[in-house]
Amino acid sequence: MLCQPIESGRAYLTGLLRSRVAAGQAGDGPGATIAGLRGLLAAGSGIEIMGYALSSTLWDELASLQLAEVGAGFAGRVDWLHLAGGPVSALPQKTADEMSRLAGTIAGKVVSRTIAAPAFWLLEEAPPADRFVAATTDGWLVPAAQEAA
Repeated sequence: MLCQPIESGRAYLTGLLRSRVAAGQAGDGPGATIAGLRGLLAAGSGIEIMGYALSSTLWDELASLQLAEVGAGFAGRVDWLHLAGGPVSALPQKTADEMSRLAGTIAGKVVSRTIAAPAFWLLEEAPPADRFVAATTDGWLVPAAQEAA
């Protein structure tokens, strides 16, 4: 079961760099830049992001990951949950494309569901995750006959 999975390690890490730069802009003096942080990593230095040390080796390994490649060869059903903060709508095209890539690399079926619920793990004051819990439970309780269909 995947819930809002990270589709591209490189894109995710770029988002973390942006967060680090934005957080630094609130302080006094010159802040870090994305180019500067990338330069440190390229030089073999580690950086800190959200209180965690990130070595250049770990950065390179994470940046090389693609969800479809990590899942390649999996023989089973993948239940992909997409959380939408507002009214349930169609999947974003980028997500639909990544699902198709994943479906092409596994020996199984990719089933997707969109749930009208916020990405609660990103919120400081997380609301009850009732819809997420129900969708997760439903995903695990799908009868084998439906899964084979």
